[in-house]
Amino acid sequence: MKTFKFIMVCCCLLMFQTVYCQQMNGYDIMKENDKQYNFSTEENTMTMELINNSGQKRVRSVLRFLKKDENKNTQMLIRFLSPADVKGSGYLLIKNKKKDESRYLYLPALKKARRISSGEDSDNFMGSDFTYEDLDEIDLENFSFKLMGVEKIDDTDCYVIEVTANEETKKISGYSKRVYFINKMTFVIHKVDFYDRRNSLFKNLVLKDIKLVYANNMYRPHVWIMQNLKTKHQTVLRFQYFKINEKINDDLFSVRSLERLN
Repeated sequence: MKTFKFIMVCCCLLMFQTVYCQQMNGYDIMKENDKQYNFSTEENTMTMELINNSGQKRVRSVLRFLKKDENKNTQMLIRFLSPADVKGSGYLLIKNKKKDESRYLYLPALKKARRISSGEDSDNFMGSDFTYEDLDEIDLENFSFKLMGVEKIDDTDCYVIEVTANEETKKISGYSKRVYFINKMTFVIHKVDFYDRRNSLFKNLVLKDIKLVYANNMYRPHVWIMQNLKTKHQTVLRFQYFKINEKINDDLFSVRSLERLN
């Protein structure tokens, strides 16, 4: 009898989940994806591979720190560890939802951090295929979301969400829209298509080797492949580890700290 009751409960839960998923709209799905980033701190190391259209490769070693508070104000520091031509370079983001973002790039040759303006959002970051805009999470309240259907990515059923910025955000964005492919079960992003201001597809981001890294529902892709479809140049990020919700001092996220990376 107990076994029968257990089976009935499982069936009801499954039916509820199925009905809930059927009723979800684009915004609901993006909100579920956003839960993947409900952390207080994250630290990881990665290699950054820059690959040109002839297959020639340059490899960099990178360290990244992230910190958020309960209001989702964000701090991020990126450090380049090697090779020698980029060692000591760094990037700092301080994002307060009640104030303007502060972003700084430090290059050892300049010996001083340079503030990045909003007009540079669509500029490439350190010669990669990622722009400054790509380095930050999108604020859901500044975008609209349209559920376009379901497609398979690597045999995985994914929601297809068209993401369009509001008029104010669109003024500084390098994109007319983006299309996200989000796993129906885990709500993890598997792919993003980027459309330029003329509404032509010109970049895509493919996320692979997705693994559970914290608790029961926090997944991270360990390989990111960003390809510029026009230049045939691509950037591959390979993550070595993820540390989630471990202590990181606020002092790390300052211009003074950025300028003392050497």
